Amino acid sequence: MAAWRRTEYPRDKAECYRLVHSQLSALTEGERDATANLANAAALIYHALPDLNWAGFYLYKQGMLVLGPFQGLPACVRIPPGRGVCGTAALERRTQVVPDVHAFPGHIACDAASRSEIVVPLLDMIATTFQLAQRDLRAVGGGPEDVGKFTFYYWQRLLASELSMNMLIKPLLNSLTIGVGVSFFAILLGAVLAWLMVRSDLPCKPFFSLAVIIPYMIPSWCKSQAWLSMFKTSRVGGAPGFMASAKTTLRPISSAHSRALSTSSAQPRYGAASDSSAKTYHGTGRRTALKPRAAMRTKSSRVTKVERCSRTHSR
Repeated sequence: MAAWRRTEYPRDKAECYRLVHSQLSALTEGERDATANLANAAALIYHALPDLNWAGFYLYKQGMLVLGPFQGLPACVRIPPGRGVCGTAALERRTQVVPDVHAFPGHIACDAASRSEIVVPLLDMIATTFQLAQRDLRAVGGGPEDVGKFTFYYWQRLLASELSMNMLIKPLLNSLTIGVGVSFFAILLGAVLAWLMVRSDLPCKPFFSLAVIIPYMIPSWCKSQAWLSMFKTSRVGGAPGFMASAKTTLRPISSAHSRALSTSSAQPRYGAASDSSAKTYHGTGRRTALKPRAAMRTKSSRVTKVERCSRTHSR
């Protein structure tokens, strides 16, 4: 991900929310870890919306609201349902808009600077995905009277888009195909082995009986590690498996690639042809004198890039 730059958000609420929505979609695209996505969402909301002193999430765990990723001053770690604005929103499962928190019964004062709160339960957010929003009226060809009506427009976009096809539908179909195929093959092979073990006089029957039982004795995690070691690819992350490594090692070199290698080997390796110092080093055979300098230039450029990134983040 590229370095995040501070953005000037428009004063119009609709345009500001539209920009925040697009930025949040870009931040969470391709990331499946819930904690990372919630942390980025809290940071984006906190810095995008004006006059905020706290933005974050409470997660429902074991009958309590437990503090999750947030931005702002330290807050209450656990809140029981029905207490405070967050607890009331969780108990009633509807959005709470409180203009004055001091007038709200049972308010939990985590920060004395807080004057108002807006708490949105995620269940309520899921319900709104079935309600048509005003900004999408033109996309569905509806009128002002259709705002809030039941629709599958958003779920259709979610499940039928190219991203969902690549990230959800195709992997799911591949998993189902592999599961059905392996199950059919296992039943067929098990039936043949059972007939051989019971109804035939197969030589070395005790050995084959033990060999069939051994896979059931091996823990599942050992099988999974063996599967990863054999078939793991670069898409999963980490070191590739045996098959991927063998495929990379045995990849034939094309004629174009071989010509490029021969061309590059024919050119001088150290410096340009117009550089007199490079010619001197190359002619006298002191090639090693340029290696430490090249390494020093590479190292200094990397340090500068890291410092620039850190300065960008510090701003």
